[in-house]
Amino acid sequence: MLRAGDLREVISFEDLVVTKGASGGALKLWVPFLADVPAQVIHQTGSEKEATSKGGRAAVSTKLFRIRYEPGLQPRMRILYDGKAYDIDDINNVRERDVVLAITATTGRGDGQN
Repeated sequence: MLRAGDLREVISFEDLVVTKGASGGALKLWVPFLADVPAQVIHQTGSEKEATSKGGRAAVSTKLFRIRYEPGLQPRMRILYDGKAYDIDDINNVRERDVVLAITATTGRGDGQN
C-alpha cells in the first residue's frame, strides 16, 4: 500500500514510437504517454562503466519507482525523472492487485535508448 505522503516525487513516462523517416529509414521518437505521476523514488545502485571503447566513464544509476497502478505501461517505455531518462527494466504489479506498480529503471546504460 502506498500512502499519499510516500509519493513525494513527480515522474513522467514516454513511449518509443518507430516510424519511417523521409528517406525511408526507421525514425525513433519518444512521445509523451503519462505526465506528472506522483511517485516514491528509491535509489538502488550506482556505478560507473566504460563509456566507449576509446575510454571514458559513464555513471549508471538504478532506481525503484513506486506509483499507484496505471494501466498500459510497458517495458519499452522510459521514465523521465530529475532531468534524466531511465530505461524501464521491469514493471511489477505488486501482488497482482492493480493497486501499486513497482518499476525498476536504469539510466546511463548507453544502449542508444536515452
